[in-house]
Amino acid sequence: MVPKILQKSQEIVAISENTKNNIVTFYGIDPGRVRVIPPGFEKSRYRLGINGERTKAKYGLTEYFLYVGNLLAHKNLRRLLLAFSLITRRLPYKLVIAGHKDPRYYPALEAEAQALGLAGKVLFLNYVPTDELPALYAGAKVFVFPSLYEGFGLPPLEAMACGCPVIVSNVSSLPEVCGDAAYYVNPYDVESIAEGIHKVLTDEALRQNLIKKGIERVKLFSWEKAAKEHLKVFEEVLSL
Repeated sequence: MVPKILQKSQEIVAISENTKNNIVTFYGIDPGRVRVIPPGFEKSRYRLGINGERTKAKYGLTEYFLYVGNLLAHKNLRRLLLAFSLITRRLPYKLVIAGHKDPRYYPALEAEAQALGLAGKVLFLNYVPTDELPALYAGAKVFVFPSLYEGFGLPPLEAMACGCPVIVSNVSSLPEVCGDAAYYVNPYDVESIAEGIHKVLTDEALRQNLIKKGIERVKLFSWEKAAKEHLKVFEEVLSL
């Protein structure tokens, strides 16, 4: 149905320039009909000053780095596990993966972690209640998001808002969303991911710079701003 809907729509809203480019390229849509309006995030929930100790205690966490999202193949978690296996002997951290244990993907990832000798070092949390996510972000040493494709990518912004330094892929919409406030890695290169994690975990000056830039970066995104931009589109379409 998507091609038919796109062809019949008077205006199309995309959540990123990358998504707009995909709509134009793969569906042959006139770029003049596609408006880019980035989403926001819940500023009252994801913010500085959150105490994550209770949530860390609940899950038995001390020093860890974090991934939040689903376990679908394009999230690139197999390469993340491989990268973690390269640095785990040098750094005493756990990898926490917070996302629904999708039966299509979780068993293979769990088996991969076991095969790599990561038992007890990788924690699959399954679905985490929304109220606990800010504390997980705040308590993490680094947030890692090695996705191969994102229409936008909200978790990196949520992590930044909670004062957590962010590592993301250098592809798709992520450079557009994160700007200069993230450390970029090649998601197809396991060593690049491992090197990025190691560098951000061990270089305190870099960590603090990413935290500072992340706090500024998230100020560019809000649901209030997105709502106003959507309203303009609705008014323009209704006036045609």
